[in-house]
Amino acid sequence: MFMKKLFPFLSVVLYTSAYAQPFNEYTKNWATYFGGEGTRLIYSALDVEGNFIVAGPILGGTLQALQNENYYNQFITTQSSNFLYNANLVQNSNSNQSIIAKFSPQGTLLQAVYVPFEIFNLKIDLTNNLYISGSSRLTNLATPNAWFTSPSNPGLVYGILVKLNSDFTTNWLTYLPTDSNTKICLDENFNIYGASHSYIA
Repeated sequence: MFMKKLFPFLSVVLYTSAYAQPFNEYTKNWATYFGGEGTRLIYSALDVEGNFIVAGPILGGTLQALQNENYYNQFITTQSSNFLYNANLVQNSNSNQSIIAKFSPQGTLLQAVYVPFEIFNLKIDLTNNLYISGSSRLTNLATPNAWFTSPSNPGLVYGILVKLNSDFTTNWLTYLPTDSNTKICLDENFNIYGASHSYIA
């Protein structure tokens, strides 16, 4: 009998408490559209300065748009050839490259570049280095003394793991013995752990 009386009372208290909860802290500060046709900004991180980093692949779109380099390059902040959109990486209705952008806490675009691989996962450390797993159609991206300096698996796309500096330049890049989606995480010493299935026996 006591529980039957108590339950409606608790329900009223919880409902009243939830109803009275202020939501001012969720007020929108800024919002923007960003990126060209097929852009998927599905990964994000905050650096130590509070800047907002977003990244994602160019997945899908009309072939005419995907082959228009000038259209996509309007969204980036550099003309360095290392960071430009590359129409040669377009196959059918997909582009095997990604965009990475950095916004200030106030919403100002600070930096944006293209990288010649599709991003699967993104992590950041305390010195703003980015760790990314992904895949590429290119076979010449690895840095000297990398674990795999060339793809070890047959196919048209090749798994990669890359560390980018805070300015998005490559610190190191290695191919992986897989072409599938590799999940990564960092421990407290920023060692990298990954999990994927491999085509190497």
